Order: sequence, then structure tokens, then C-alpha cells
Amino acid sequence: MTNLELRDIHLPESSLWWPPAPGWWIGLLLLIMLIILLPRIWRKLTTKSLKSNAESALNDIEQDYRSHQNQQQLATQISQWLRCVVMSYCSRDQAASLTGDEWLETLNGLGGKAGSEQIFDQKIGKVLSQSLYQQNNQIDGAHLLKLCQRWLNQLPKNNSGKIHLQKNRGSHAAV
Repeated sequence: MTNLELRDIHLPESSLWWPPAPGWWIGLLLLIMLIILLPRIWRKLTTKSLKSNAESALNDIEQDYRSHQNQQQLATQISQWLRCVVMSYCSRDQAASLTGDEWLETLNGLGGKAGSEQIFDQKIGKVLSQSLYQQNNQIDGAHLLKLCQRWLNQLPKNNSGKIHLQKNRGSHAAV
């Protein structure tokens, strides 16, 4: 038999910390994605949509009307509320200057059902536009609030982009 010299058991060289194992790379990528997406997710969960803000403002107007029963004040508040909502959905430059039939067409067309249903007809439009200047308006406040609620339900759920109004038409197209 041959005599072989036996050596002691020795450990392999210790591995360096670089490059890390694939699991560490995956974990690092997930951490970076979490850091980037967490503020967006938080914002999405904590902010209310434009439509829900408009709905709560309409509810405040309705409660205010129930307490004072002043039809002129209701018409003024509804007119201001409608203008604010439309300016939030469309650009301010386009929506702020609309009056008369263009304003009514914009209101009726904003919900996407322009041809099928005219919520704001000439009578309601006249009341809303002249309520600031007349003392005695004979309007049905409950009916006006129901119309506004129906119009609000037709609006898009969220506003992904501003809606651009086409001049002299009252129709719109989302960007």
C-alpha cells in the first residue's frame, strides 16, 4: 500500500459579500418599487375623487337650503357649484367664459349623454343664469337639487385628464 499523507480538513475560502445572491437582487428591486409606489398608493387611498368632492359640496348646499328655504340663495349656490365642477373637469379658460346655450350644452354634454337626455333645459338654465339678478325666483328647490344630483351621477367617475370643449358646439373630448 502506498503511504499517502493526510492533511487536515480546511474550510473553503469565505465568500465575499459582492456580488449578492439573486434573492438579494430581487429583494432590492421590490424595495425600490415599494419606495416609488407607496406615495402614489397612499395618495390614491387618502384623496377623494373629484366626483365625490362635488357630491359632498352638493349635499352641503342641500342641507343649507333645508335650513333657510331661500330659493334665490339656492339658485345662486347651485350656479356657482355647477361652474366650479365644470371648471374642474374642463380647463378654466374654456369653461369660465361659457354662457347661455353654450353653457347649457356643456352641462348636458359633460356627462356623456348629450344627445339622449337634456337635464338642464332652457327653463332651468334661465333660472340659474338670472338668479343673481332677480329678487323673486319661483323655482322648485327640491326639483333643482334632484336635477343636479342626476347630472352629477352622469359625470365621469374620475378626471384622468382635462376635457377640452370644442368651440361653438358644447361637446367635449377627453385628452
